[in-house]
Amino acid sequence: MWNYPKASIFMGDAGSQFLGFVLAAQGVVLVSAGVDAFVVLLVCVPFLFDTGFTLWRRFLAGEIVWQAHRTHLYQRLVGCGWSHARVAWSYYAWTAAAVVAAAIGVDGPVWVVVMLLGVVSVPGIALATLAYTRERP
Repeated sequence: MWNYPKASIFMGDAGSQFLGFVLAAQGVVLVSAGVDAFVVLLVCVPFLFDTGFTLWRRFLAGEIVWQAHRTHLYQRLVGCGWSHARVAWSYYAWTAAAVVAAAIGVDGPVWVVVMLLGVVSVPGIALATLAYTRERP
């Protein structure tokens, strides 16, 4: 709720690293408890897609990937003219879909979970396509 536009608290690098560590630790605990690793990945698809897509695009462009930048997918969407609220709600919906997919896949066979991973990646592909074709110079 504090991150909703107009945000009053900003996480920063230390907060995002801590949050990433907590999510990774939860994933390790869940996998060690018998939950399929693909199901754990499903919940993280929006975060992993944004980060992976951004790093891959920057690597292909010859940019220094560890240098500060403003080229994450959510930042590109704002560059397309989307409001911060619209981007935030899009990510909320995408994350909710990933959680529902994980709940569906938790007892399913691996092929169903892999298929769900692909399905949950579709919004990211659509947002990336939109961002990179309509971004304002």
